[in-house]
Amino acid sequence: TAPHIVEPALFGASGEYLDLGTFCRTEALDTARIRALNADCAMFRLRAQQYLAAAAALDARVTPGLVYPEDREAARRARSVCAREFGTPGKGAKHGRCERLFLSAITCEGRIFFPETIAAQCERVYLLDDGCGLAEEFLHIVRAHAVRCGLDVLSCPDPLIPSRTQAVLVPSHGVGFLAGTADDVPEGPTQRALRRTMRSDTRQQQLALASAVEQLRMANLLHNELEAVYRPCMDFAALTTFTDRYLHTFPGA
Repeated sequence: TAPHIVEPALFGASGEYLDLGTFCRTEALDTARIRALNADCAMFRLRAQQYLAAAAALDARVTPGLVYPEDREAARRARSVCAREFGTPGKGAKHGRCERLFLSAITCEGRIFFPETIAAQCERVYLLDDGCGLAEEFLHIVRAHAVRCGLDVLSCPDPLIPSRTQAVLVPSHGVGFLAGTADDVPEGPTQRALRRTMRSDTRQQQLALASAVEQLRMANLLHNELEAVYRPCMDFAALTTFTDRYLHTFPGA
């Protein structure tokens, strides 16, 4: 991509602006090629966003009629686990902090997941079957209870539907809660109809996700082509000299 500008946290006090464009011979750039690649890359990214939006709309966990307000078993179990793992919030206790951290993403290489992040933070992990969409309420209760107990938590958004939660990690207690999926849905006429809908939507969702990944792959290829246009025009020797000189301004350098 084009050379970037790096802004200091506080200009004049903590640094100055760094314009990498000053190390680029702009007169040698193929401007027509740059415009064409940027336009095509933007188109593929937009199509990827549209496919991802379609996949999110087809997610089985948000199937209408799947979860009812009276389905309180997940809430009851969540409160029971919270009491066992974290105890009861003390009166006047200072609340903990809740930070967001993605554990997975949908990229040009497909869906990626970082289980080592969980392993580094948690010795024990509860795997929650989210095939019926109940893990969201469970995770919401766990997150809120842990924070009320004064514990810092990592709340991990779902990569496809960021308003939902994929996992809640409580590093100080070495425990995590991760939403999974399963095909089993309780039997009954309504449930069988829901299962058929969920399976059909899941197939369509997989097609939409595959198309999104393909659009991201094409955008990434064009991104690499765009870099190839700029790279020969960059004076990396001058940039290295500037970097070395700048590093020597730090205390102890």
